[in-house]
Amino acid sequence: MGWRNVIITQHSKLSYSSNMMVVHTKDGVSQIPVSDINMLVVLTTQAVITSALIAELAKKQTKVIFVDEKQEPICETENYYSTNCHPEKLIKQFNWDEDRKQILWTKIVAAKIQNQMNVLRIYGLPTDEIEKDFLELELNDASNREATTARKYFTELFGKDFKRREGTV
Repeated sequence: MGWRNVIITQHSKLSYSSNMMVVHTKDGVSQIPVSDINMLVVLTTQAVITSALIAELAKKQTKVIFVDEKQEPICETENYYSTNCHPEKLIKQFNWDEDRKQILWTKIVAAKIQNQMNVLRIYGLPTDEIEKDFLELELNDASNREATTARKYFTELFGKDFKRREGTV
C-alpha cells in the first residue's frame, strides 16, 4: 500500500518502467516508485498516460482519478479484484457458521445506530428515541431495530416531511 498522493497539474506523459512511474514534463523527467503511490490525481486534460502504467497502478491498488476541462473529477479507476475481495475470502465468509454471521450482523447494526446517534448529537438533535431502540437491539436484529431507527433518524435529521424514496435529498 502506497503512502504518496501524486497530483499531475501540467502537460505531461506518464509511463511505466522498472517499477517506476516516469513523468515527462517540460521541466524534465521525474520517477516515482509505483509501490509508493496511494493515489494519482490527473488534474489536467493535457496528460497522456500509458496503459502499462494504469495496469501497474491497478495491481498495487492505487486509485487514479481523472478530471474534465473544468478540473472537476469525472472518473476513477476501479479494480476488478481488490485486495479485500478475493474469491477465497468470500467463500470462507459464506461458509461461516450461523452464530458467527448473526453476531457480526448485530455488531454492524449496532455500529450503524451508534453512528446515527453521533450525527444527531453533532447537530444538537435529540437521540432519546434512537437510544431506546439501540438498547432493544437483539441478536441478528430480530426485532428490526435497524429499520426502526433509520426511520426515526432521517425524520429527526431532515424533518417530518422527509421521504427517503422520493429523492428529497
